[in-house]
Amino acid sequence: MNPGVAVSAGYLILLGLGVPALTFSGLWFWRLRHQRHAGGRLTETEIAARIAARQEELRQEREARDEHLAGLVAHLLQSAADARRELRAIEGAVERAIRR
Repeated sequence: MNPGVAVSAGYLILLGLGVPALTFSGLWFWRLRHQRHAGGRLTETEIAARIAARQEELRQEREARDEHLAGLVAHLLQSAADARRELRAIEGAVERAIRR
């Protein structure tokens, strides 16, 4: 008897029985999870409170993002002003060098 064939047959049997069992178990737990969410109905007040809380979170995130962008724009403007100042200094140095 060839041991390679017996091992392969064992793996095939294990897979043949294990895959359907795991699929069934996964679908069973998925159904239970779905039922738990569907069974937990919220009242209108709870829904409104959750919506208000989420809106507040989004508002805070937007404000933080706006502040960050404002800082980036201020930095960009300062960099542009610094570059202009440097350019004028270089132009002045070039003009003085040409006059000599």
